[in-house]
Amino acid sequence: MGNRKPTFVDLFCGAGGLSLGFQKAGFKHLLGIDILPKMCDTYSKNIGKCKVADVKKLRRRDILKEIGGQKVDIVVGGPPCQGFTPMNFKNWNRGILNDPRNSLIFDFSRLVRELEPKAFLMENSALLSSKRFANYLDQFKKNFAGNYDVKCDVVNAFDHGISQMRRRTICIGQKKMQENHD
Repeated sequence: MGNRKPTFVDLFCGAGGLSLGFQKAGFKHLLGIDILPKMCDTYSKNIGKCKVADVKKLRRRDILKEIGGQKVDIVVGGPPCQGFTPMNFKNWNRGILNDPRNSLIFDFSRLVRELEPKAFLMENSALLSSKRFANYLDQFKKNFAGNYDVKCDVVNAFDHGISQMRRRTICIGQKKMQENHD
């Protein structure tokens, strides 16, 4: 990368918490994407360029058009966690297996595969790592088989200086080095 700052795109960007952290760590913001206009308004004021879009309908070409064809080094995002959350009042401490938002983690993985960044980071509810949702997390990881090394762990924000007990599943993937068989 030389002297160039590594770049990132934030899917399901919300108000920009992940992006703020990446900016503070020295990464160059390219684009935030969220389906809610109010989120993009806030994101644009605090972080930078934001596109209001349904991630399910987005493709690589759409994102590259928005960022002027720049190379994306890292894709970050926090797909909606309502179906995976233990705070769901309809299904206290269990989440909802058939919540349609649960499949948005697969749209995240699809866009990562299409953009082919060097790495990605996805955060979601700690319950995503539970036995109840094992099929979701297993399929998420399988979507990267052969292309990325993926590790998912549950972390508590309190252990990292946040004054809140907030357990989250964090999945980090790094692109595998391609072997040259010349």
